[in-house]
Amino acid sequence: MTTALTASPVRRVSYSFSLDAAYAACLAAAADGTWHIESWSLRPDASGALPAPRRLAARPERLHTQLVALSDGSVVACRHEPGRHEIVVIGGPDGSDGGDGNDRTDRTDRTDGSDRTDGPGGSDPGDSRGTGERHVATVRSPGLRLLPYLGADGLALALGTDTTPTTTVWRVPVDGGALEVVAELPGLFGGGVWLDPAGRRLALDAVRDGRVKSAVLDLDTAEATPLLEMAEHSNDRLQLCDPASGLLIISSDAPGHDRLGWIRLPPDPAEPPGRVRFPETVHLPNTTVRPVAIAPDGVRVALQLDRGATSRLAVWGPEAGTLLDVMMPEGCLGGVARWTRKGLHIPFSAPDLPGSLATVLPERPGRWNVAGAGGVRGRGSRTARAMQAAQGPRSPEEEQDAHPGQAVISPRTDETAAPDGVPEAAPTAQSVAAVAPVSAQRWTRPPTSVGETIWKPPQLEIASDESAPEARKFGSSDESPWHSAHLELLVGDDGPIESIVYGGLDWRAAEHVVIALHGGPAAAWRFEFSPVLQHFAAHGIAVVAPNQRGSIGYGESYASCLHGAWGGPDLDDVTAIVRTLASERAAAGRALPALFGTSYGAYLALLAACTTPAAWSCVLAIAPFMSGPRLIAEASLPVRALMTRLGGDVELGDALGPRDVLRLSEGIRAPLLFVHGDRDDVIPVGQSRALRHRLLQIGRAEGRDFRYLELPGQGHEVFAGDGAPELYTRLTEFLRTGRV
Repeated sequence: MTTALTASPVRRVSYSFSLDAAYAACLAAAADGTWHIESWSLRPDASGALPAPRRLAARPERLHTQLVALSDGSVVACRHEPGRHEIVVIGGPDGSDGGDGNDRTDRTDRTDGSDRTDGPGGSDPGDSRGTGERHVATVRSPGLRLLPYLGADGLALALGTDTTPTTTVWRVPVDGGALEVVAELPGLFGGGVWLDPAGRRLALDAVRDGRVKSAVLDLDTAEATPLLEMAEHSNDRLQLCDPASGLLIISSDAPGHDRLGWIRLPPDPAEPPGRVRFPETVHLPNTTVRPVAIAPDGVRVALQLDRGATSRLAVWGPEAGTLLDVMMPEGCLGGVARWTRKGLHIPFSAPDLPGSLATVLPERPGRWNVAGAGGVRGRGSRTARAMQAAQGPRSPEEEQDAHPGQAVISPRTDETAAPDGVPEAAPTAQSVAAVAPVSAQRWTRPPTSVGETIWKPPQLEIASDESAPEARKFGSSDESPWHSAHLELLVGDDGPIESIVYGGLDWRAAEHVVIALHGGPAAAWRFEFSPVLQHFAAHGIAVVAPNQRGSIGYGESYASCLHGAWGGPDLDDVTAIVRTLASERAAAGRALPALFGTSYGAYLALLAACTTPAAWSCVLAIAPFMSGPRLIAEASLPVRALMTRLGGDVELGDALGPRDVLRLSEGIRAPLLFVHGDRDDVIPVGQSRALRHRLLQIGRAEGRDFRYLELPGQGHEVFAGDGAPELYTRLTEFLRTGRV
């Protein structure tokens, strides 16, 4: 059973494309915070637009459900439960029911680590009568992930790793039978890129001695052999492969740091594969270069270029040595795509455009067709205005004639010598060496001075579905359901800080202003749709979301300065920003700004409240922790390992001393509201309980000085639940009034 969307989602994540590019699937959440699976047909209409997505009307999903889109519109989903993973198939051809859902079956434990449905009777937690959901198996394994499958004898592959460690590869059968063991591989394996059209050779990422190497699994022999061995101590991954042409896109740090390379395999597997090339064309400073799709011609590669808060789209010709910048509106791309003869399908979002699926012809990018973007047509939407070519002086066709569709930003040049330390020897079939890079001009953002608006979108045309009623409720204006934002450089402690700003160019004089701090620390605010920031903006609160030092997307040194220094450079930047802002607002007769943060941002917000107590009107913290060492002592093993790797186990030894909120908490003077889900598996709820206990201990009154909200049944994503609208309202009212 499926249903047409009547409330436009405000978030979409976890996109999956069927291998034949007929359908896509994703997780979508409306304003109430509940997640469902959407299925998208990738067959455009006469105008080039995709049909609106359809929601598969199964039960609500969790944020971390894995999806594999199938070529008939159905979806294989893996739901992660404590101690087990449930694999189900949802929907059927063109989104119809995959079955009548009326069979109730027993599930019998099997020696292969999975359970299956065997015979009538009993209860089956995977049974959802009348929803088109079919339970396939239960797998008890510490980790499990799904991969698309090319063969006709299965729907998907499942990779599960136990504690020994051994990775088991299962095939999800077409007929609904038990999972079939394809291979058992000693060690940890991940990734998954198909090397041949028949679906018999699968490239995997093999973890050995702390390094990642690429290996190929032969499904006929159940054996894995090395595929890429660039250097003894390098990390080598296969990112993309076009099985028809043999083009492989590789990432490796063999040249000294992570680089993109390419090689074209010969038609005969027995022939030596030649050499991997690492061209300078795609070595872009302070930019994350992500290959997302190979063109149908097997010659061009679509690249997502992430730098700062925004994305760019480019087309790379590995053999031609060119990199072409594709015109696109300012915003963020989704990191995954599918390129067919009818266009490139890629997720896209902007501050005033909820996540949606865009289709563009990279050769003629004057028109971006966006499906599922309810509300985008509002005249007040900055993204919509930027994309309406009819308002420009020339049509998209005239613009194409004037600028040949794309701007060449990295023309082909002669090859130069290989970087020091990169092997020159010709490889064997199992060991592929690197050769000469290509030097070229580098893609850079034009320089911008502090205080200047950065947002300068091209004039493009957009086509989308109609505005959704839900968007009108969530927004504030009849003219546009969503509020636009711009990028601005603010004064930090050691240089300018790129920030996303809602509230127009005169936001400093707004009645209410909040500084919003992102989680992480290895994260950043992106120039994309944010339901929580939209909600604040819709209720008259100007929002400033800075990417202070430690944020990713601004180069290695900018991000790594926080290693072993949590609450150091980033706290200095937040202090510098609020010092300037508070002075400007005081001159305008406005109140002090509020402060908001989630996860690591909540920790940073509490530190700022402790160390600059007179700078804030109120402080809101979602899922905070008290210090790196305190979090590491209480967190799960995976979180503990991640936090240690990011340097959270080190205490700063400067004049301020250890950045421990409990030690510094007497400095908090602003009204404080902090919120935590009692099932948070990232930051244990004990962190917030300890803060409440400490505040009471030092004489603060709950209900007057602070308020602690503990949300039953909620995890780390407190806005991903049924109570999201009420929580949004309560938090917004606190930021406006400061009343706990």
